[in-house]
Amino acid sequence: MNIRTLAVVAGVGAPLILAAPATAGFLGIHGIAMQPDGSDLWVYRVYAEFGNPGEDRMLAVAGTANSPLLIQVQHGSFYQHQFGTDRPPLDFWVEAFPSLAYDTFVTIGVKCAGELPGCQPQDNMIITPGFPGFRSTVISTDNSGWAITPNDPQGDPFDPINCFPGDGRVMIGQFTTRSGCCISGTMLLQFFSDGVIGQTVASFIIDTTCSSDLQCSDGDPCNGIEQCCRETDSCVPVAPSPDCNGNGVLDSCDIDQDTSDDRNGNGVPDECECSGDLDGDGDVGIVDFLFLLASWGPCPTPCPPTCVADIASSPGEQITFDCTVDINDMLSLLGNWGRCFVAGATQ
Repeated sequence: MNIRTLAVVAGVGAPLILAAPATAGFLGIHGIAMQPDGSDLWVYRVYAEFGNPGEDRMLAVAGTANSPLLIQVQHGSFYQHQFGTDRPPLDFWVEAFPSLAYDTFVTIGVKCAGELPGCQPQDNMIITPGFPGFRSTVISTDNSGWAITPNDPQGDPFDPINCFPGDGRVMIGQFTTRSGCCISGTMLLQFFSDGVIGQTVASFIIDTTCSSDLQCSDGDPCNGIEQCCRETDSCVPVAPSPDCNGNGVLDSCDIDQDTSDDRNGNGVPDECECSGDLDGDGDVGIVDFLFLLASWGPCPTPCPPTCVADIASSPGEQITFDCTVDINDMLSLLGNWGRCFVAGATQ
């Protein structure tokens, strides 16, 4: 197998949700291009690298309105196996169709799932609602991504049994082409680094033969792809209405007069809230998902109101707080994915 280890350009952006910037445990992203023997395919793998065993863990790859995800193949198209999906293949399918191992897919720490040598025992990755999948030459999103929970061992960069390759690196994507010259991309990464949640925006190019294609201004076409450099400052969060329930009384007065409940203490009447809309923009999406993931575990005190992501409730009931952000809260958020519709609310 012909393998080339290639330089990857990575950039660190300002924190998007959290106050903590990328820390020393996160070292950046790294790419490898390889050509299987006897094949005309080029397989490009992208890894997140970490330096502190026991302290670091990969959590999520995403695109948001402020940091869109864009991964594209230059001068060609992605190789997509007829039995492939957007996630790592299962071992028995690879055994039946060996070329499936070179499919294009997204991942966190899993090359293939199952008992075959080289595979990881299981894949617990969550692909969020609205994920667009791979088109012929590009994958792009500003409101979705893929993630695991902090408890999933496949995100541990130093666990070679559950995480590929487990040598301080976590594979976050495999992108294969038969005709293209290189793979490039920009994405938002979320991780534990030195025991602290961090985020960074990383850009990469694997194979510098088409690096000139990336030198474009915002909004310009690039290599025939419209808007390959996304417009900046195009998303303005929707400001909360002072009378969200449309009853002619300010929300603050409704709460003060006990006309409305505000059990989580955030200043918004409970009847106006959409479970899972953690940033209050009227939409349950990837930013809310990443915020919940970053809040995983016991809530700080006092709780409430300090635990915005503690949203799980029983059907037909108001929010009930257990002061822990866990899989129940994640499932509640995923179940409300999309635009919020609140009866009687003014927009």
